[in-house]
Amino acid sequence: MSYTRTRYRNVRRRGDVLYFKYKDEHGNWIEKRYGAGAPRDAKDAQEEAQSRADAIRAGIMDPRLEAMAEYAQRPIAVVIEEYVGVVRARRRTPKHVADLLANLTRWAAGTGVASLAEIDPVSTNRWLGEMDCCARTKNGYRTSVLALCRWVADYGKMPRNPLPSGIVTRFNEKADRRRQSRALNDEELDRMLAVAPPMRRVYYAVVLMMGLRWREAARLNWANVDIETQSLVMDPSQTKTGRGAELPIPDMVFDALLAIKPESFEPDDVIFTDGEPELRTWKRDLERAGVPWKDARGRQADRKAARTTFNTRLRKAGVPAEVRQRLMRHSDINLTVGDDYSDMKLLDLRGAIETASPSFHQEPPDRNKQERTDTHSFKGTKTA
Repeated sequence: MSYTRTRYRNVRRRGDVLYFKYKDEHGNWIEKRYGAGAPRDAKDAQEEAQSRADAIRAGIMDPRLEAMAEYAQRPIAVVIEEYVGVVRARRRTPKHVADLLANLTRWAAGTGVASLAEIDPVSTNRWLGEMDCCARTKNGYRTSVLALCRWVADYGKMPRNPLPSGIVTRFNEKADRRRQSRALNDEELDRMLAVAPPMRRVYYAVVLMMGLRWREAARLNWANVDIETQSLVMDPSQTKTGRGAELPIPDMVFDALLAIKPESFEPDDVIFTDGEPELRTWKRDLERAGVPWKDARGRQADRKAARTTFNTRLRKAGVPAEVRQRLMRHSDINLTVGDDYSDMKLLDLRGAIETASPSFHQEPPDRNKQERTDTHSFKGTKTA
């Protein structure tokens, strides 16, 4: 379809769509699609574009600010897609990319933001506050949105961050915990390993006694098992954090792995051919072992309980926090020493106090004596 002229210079039509041309700051002709409408309106847009280009060429206007102003008017869906593409190129996991896209799309729809120019902390804070979910989920949305806004500022697409972190509410996750995992005690762990079928028993031993994440264990292959050093060498592609790891294998787990090792196999053959046990399978095994799903405090023996059990057992054994952090593969030691991955109920707090108590006590007084002196005063001062 060919172009037809209109009564206005540098404005022409192709079907129902209008186009206009102008000279940019470098003197090059640029043609832009205006869309459907009246030719007079397209001419106004052409004159505005030409005026901006002339101002930039004359040094009156900064071209970078002009580009930023134009970018700020782009549809927010286009900006989100561009940002998600950048994150995907950083080789983040598909789940991370999918969650990021879902979070940003829901935020844009919930706040009614159509472009970067419309972002404001009031609507974002209101939307987060009205969401019917736990604090941790709200903070997840908050992190995604702040990362997008920080990206447009850092990469020069906006003159400043449209949503600084200090003005967006961060929710207290400890005060609003809808679901909390607990650790299995020694008796429950033994019963769980006893009732599970052979292959699943080894799977449970790996996650409960080595602290592997549920999906990480499912990705293991026989090339990861170093027989000579009795260790597990994991590639970055197999871990949640994208960092490789080398972990010692306990004797019991090592023997169990050797017991299920096939006579002939390829190094890249997965160890657990049935994949990761589903949640309903884990619940069924808990029931068979007589392990309650919830304790008296409402804490769950969910799949995260495996890592909580591992860290709690290390803590009970007196393993230093720095070593536990390495074994748990936490980026922040606060995760290791906090309550998220430790079951305080199973820690021998009374025993710890009793162990330290003799250093504070003096010889107890003789209760049969009728007369009390100031000899037994804790502060060493005379009593009245």
